[in-house]
Amino acid sequence: MPSQLPLLVSRASSSAGAADTAKTIRLQWQSPSGILSILLIVAGDIVGEALDQLSGQTVSPVVFSFGWVSFAVSAFMTAIGVHQLLTPSKKNKPKDKAVNIKSGKVTENRSWVLDHILRDWDYWKPHEVRRDEEEKHRQWAEADGEMRPRNTSSGSSHDQNQMPKPRARAEGDEEGVGEDEDVDDDAEYAQSLRIIFFRSGPSHKQARPSKDRLWCSGVATAVLQHGIAAIPCGLDGYWAPLMIAFIGTILAFTTGALPQFGKEKWDCKRRSSKTVALMRSNTEGSVSDILVVRGEGKGLDLEEMAKGGRWHTQTLRKEQVTVWPWTRMATGTLAACWIVLLITAAGVKGNSWYLLGIGTLGLVQNAFVAGSPRTPAANGVHLEYEGLISEGSVKETLRACGERWPDIGRTLEKVVMNGSGTGSQ
Repeated sequence: MPSQLPLLVSRASSSAGAADTAKTIRLQWQSPSGILSILLIVAGDIVGEALDQLSGQTVSPVVFSFGWVSFAVSAFMTAIGVHQLLTPSKKNKPKDKAVNIKSGKVTENRSWVLDHILRDWDYWKPHEVRRDEEEKHRQWAEADGEMRPRNTSSGSSHDQNQMPKPRARAEGDEEGVGEDEDVDDDAEYAQSLRIIFFRSGPSHKQARPSKDRLWCSGVATAVLQHGIAAIPCGLDGYWAPLMIAFIGTILAFTTGALPQFGKEKWDCKRRSSKTVALMRSNTEGSVSDILVVRGEGKGLDLEEMAKGGRWHTQTLRKEQVTVWPWTRMATGTLAACWIVLLITAAGVKGNSWYLLGIGTLGLVQNAFVAGSPRTPAANGVHLEYEGLISEGSVKETLRACGERWPDIGRTLEKVVMNGSGTGSQ
């Protein structure tokens, strides 16, 4: 019997250890501890992209969520280095271009605002443009069942018998085809072009984003987060989740209201009279849609905006006057406050599920904001639709443009036919 005593003690210890492990796991799931502090330092890129969308206003409702601490620290480091808070565009993305109609100068777009306006074109394009697309697709569908002759005339492609069949651009296609040369339908569609005309909206609205569904959803989410955080306060008098949610929301809204975001987005002259053509490139670098914007003394200088703003320079001369002088100090202070909040959140032991619910709700909202398309007005560029020229082929479209707007037609013909705006020609 004495020889079996160590074995019994060992078994008892193992049973106690298993019970303690089970209890620890059960308590962790009942009230998770330490998880929130870890989650606050991940998903900073989602927060940054949501801030890109909603920042630049007095009230920028990018809500409290996971990832804010990570973003705040990286924003401070970026502000020290390049003085830039907006997320840079993807390097491998085909570059859109802005063309000054008067001078013919072509500028490669570096503006975050113009980049997203052109990226979201399929979302906000006017109804007249959509109807034009539907009409052409209907004609293509009708023509698919017929044996069509090769298109040798120089007439408009609105004629059903000359309507090209849609297909993707083939590598090596060329634009400058003579009028008397035979061009098959597929090749002509690959060379199709459409020009859409806009004029600038009222000058007092420029660089002032309109309130849209993303802005309203941010406000609604912030209110809902505080409602969730108030539950343990009302039930048990435990006010720590409410305090963390309130302070986190204040810090998030303050970050979005930094003037540096607005400086980067709309760093250009106001009340511009320039007429600028925005060339929207596809994944192959070719252009199918050209957006012509007439300033008329009311709009933003889109050519200057396309340069990326004077903040893009690395010097400290007068090109840097558009940089808000307190950016480094503000981002450093906000980063310190977020770290203090992180330490405070790590000490919360009870009712942790409420904080996790608040953070998850905020992360879902920020991901929705980061990936959603917006109209130009929501990006601070107010436009009014004027008209559309869509004759199918590049030649016919440019010719019709020249008849209606001679200056615009001449400049676009030089740019497009020389290959400056259509990728490899």
